[in-house]
This record gives sequence, C-alpha cells and structure tokens, in this order.
Amino acid sequence: MAGHLAKCTTCTHPHRVLTWKGPIAHDFHWSNSDDHRDPAEILQSEGVVIVGGRASAEQQLSREELLALIEEEEL
Repeated sequence: MAGHLAKCTTCTHPHRVLTWKGPIAHDFHWSNSDDHRDPAEILQSEGVVIVGGRASAEQQLSREELLALIEEEEL
C-alpha cells in the first residue's frame, strides 16, 4: 500500500498510512517531490499521539475497522 501511495497523486492523506508497528515508514516520501512537510508533525497536528516515533496503539485502526470504513465509502 505504501508503494502505491508514494506514486499516487489522487490518494489523500498518505501520511496516515503507517507501518504495522506504528512508525512512519523510513522511506516515506510525498508523491510531490517539492513537498517537504514532516509527516509526524502533520499527524500530531491532527491529534495523533506519537511516542518514541510510533503512533499510539489506541489510535490505530484495526484491519476490521479499516474495512468497515472502506465499505461505508462504497455505499
């Protein structure tokens, strides 16, 4: 998924897709090479608690929660 997001210019909020342990992928980059924003700072501004370089486990979506959101969007 991260590979897709790195190349896709229509996907929104790619900084919200983290690795399964909660950190931002070490090779994360914006699809726009002129975008130099820090994804961790953006996440924190959106209310995500980051401790030790990882998003709070309580704030992470489970697979089931993510699938439910996708299904809602398709309705």
